[in-house]
Amino acid sequence: YMRDTELYPKSEKQNFLSRGVLTLNADHQLYAEVALSRSRTNYVASSTRVIGYLDYRKVPQLAGTGLDQLDDDVPGELEVRMRLKEAGNRTSELTSESQRFVVGATGTVAGWDYDVGLNHSVNTVRDRDTKGYLLKDKLRAGIADGSINPFGPSSAKGLALIESIQVNDEVRHARGVMDSLDFKASRGLLAMGGGDMALAVGAEVRRERTQFRLSELLMSNNINDDSAPEGGKDTSDSRNVQAIYSELLLPFSKQWQAQLSGRYDHYQQVGGALSPKIGLTYMPSKQVLMRASAGKGFRAPSMSDLHRPTVYSQTATLPDPVLCAAVENNYADCAQNWDTRRYSNDKLKPERSRQFTAGVVIEPSQHWTFSADYWNIKRTDLISEIGDDIILGNLTKYGDLVHRNDDNEIDYIELRKENRGAQKASGIDITADLHGVKTAWGRFGGHLSGTYVLDSKIQTSPGD
Repeated sequence: YMRDTELYPKSEKQNFLSRGVLTLNADHQLYAEVALSRSRTNYVASSTRVIGYLDYRKVPQLAGTGLDQLDDDVPGELEVRMRLKEAGNRTSELTSESQRFVVGATGTVAGWDYDVGLNHSVNTVRDRDTKGYLLKDKLRAGIADGSINPFGPSSAKGLALIESIQVNDEVRHARGVMDSLDFKASRGLLAMGGGDMALAVGAEVRRERTQFRLSELLMSNNINDDSAPEGGKDTSDSRNVQAIYSELLLPFSKQWQAQLSGRYDHYQQVGGALSPKIGLTYMPSKQVLMRASAGKGFRAPSMSDLHRPTVYSQTATLPDPVLCAAVENNYADCAQNWDTRRYSNDKLKPERSRQFTAGVVIEPSQHWTFSADYWNIKRTDLISEIGDDIILGNLTKYGDLVHRNDDNEIDYIELRKENRGAQKASGIDITADLHGVKTAWGRFGGHLSGTYVLDSKIQTSPGD
């Protein structure tokens, strides 16, 4: 059925950007910016999967076989699993809209260059089921009474029923709002051997809000192939963020220059951290520049990481080792698309990182520039989920994430955002630039860049 899935869905996008500046005098300006965007994407997937039930006597080929004599929960009832091609491909429409408004002022006061701005941003996402999703109760009733034929073409009555129970509903609505005020200022402090020592300082306060709304129809759990999330409810969350930062430029001489910077961020509920950085450059000649830097980083979990409602999905076709052991590893019986539930986690901690780089830039002529930079990064407390394939491949360690029913079959696999393990990576970035080549047809240039990864390791969780 994958051939029915559109890998490149139809998408329409519109964008608008405008900026205005009002000069008050030689030292001060006011400015305003507006950025609007809208994107509408239609996703098309294979036809809906249906589980239905009907009396075996409605199947002529099974009449008189005595299936009603079996010791079943409902004697004579058949469970049928099918793809309902007659309902058409499942189609959903995702509409994303964003608005960003900025007002601010720039200028110079007492030798300081300043920039202060107020930002208001709104992002909205609407998810609508438009075709191929059916009302579950009426669909199953239609299968049970024979109106919808699981084994072949349905009658005109069945086709009319399918059309009448098509869902066209905005099932999910998400909205995020951010209001922020930021300020930065810079100035030269004193003369040094390579120029003026320069200082930059800044601060930001920000409030983030998210809302998530589910439709009544979705929460009724009556849309076939679009289940209501576990414990589903409308959510509304917010947090406050503050940050201060500073940077100092130290040109010791024409050859040597240092840069010292630091930033402290504090996130409500998550906590705060200082992220320092030091950089050094050395230019022994006009054609050669050597550079190095080292620092620490901090990434707070997003509002989605912390508060997103449960998302229902499925794995790719994967074998269940427990079931496979019972059926002599017959993948036809023990490999399926298992249900998953993705959970957020309001107990997440920030990710931390430390990194350093060292490199060289060479300009052998006025048209050519080459650079090579070694980089090394280590991230800890990674915010991630364990992959469903890793979970099923190591049930000894992750078996508690596989929830099973009374028959020991997989009910669903739990995928939860957590701080897990670490990542180490190192490599070399290489670039070559050709620029400013004059010809009879104008100026030409070219750029080539590449990365060679020397090492990359991810620790799924401590102990791995």
